[in-house]
Amino acid sequence: MQKVSIFIDGANLFFAEKKLGWKIDASKLVKCLESFGKISSARFYSGEDKSSKSQKKFFDVLRCSGFKVETKPIKEIYNKERKETIRKANCDIEIVLDMVNDMDNYDVAILVSGDSDFLKVIEFLKSKGKDVVVISAKGTVASEIVSNPDITYIDFSVIKDKIELVKTIITAETREDGSYVADIA
Repeated sequence: MQKVSIFIDGANLFFAEKKLGWKIDASKLVKCLESFGKISSARFYSGEDKSSKSQKKFFDVLRCSGFKVETKPIKEIYNKERKETIRKANCDIEIVLDMVNDMDNYDVAILVSGDSDFLKVIEFLKSKGKDVVVISAKGTVASEIVSNPDITYIDFSVIKDKIELVKTIITAETREDGSYVADIA
């Protein structure tokens, strides 16, 4: 059975979800990707806002789902021409280094990102006999990736039914006799 490593570009995933209009459940995504082989590692790369409690919870959920979460501080860069502050934390270099340094530990690299910046590392890994799968969304994936016959490309919309985050709503009602009934929708 082939060994698989997953590399998720958190920023690209965020923008893909915005484009798609629905959220992706990372643990369901990993389960779906088991069709490529045994998952040997799953990494999620993101900028980190230390003051964000919701981001901390999200990272904790990822860790509980078996992800190694790689972060770097978000930088604030002031653009004088636009008179606005841009928040940025690009993790492309960290992803590339991990893909190359870890290549002896996997047969298949799954990259969740549509950035054309990754073309060189994809070509390098292919030259070393590695299979590479790229997963992203229409409108967030580079045409060079989609049109390259040597790259297996999967659009999120094709696997939506397997990976969509479905929020569960639990309602509870207390009865007159003191008992309660819960309903999961």
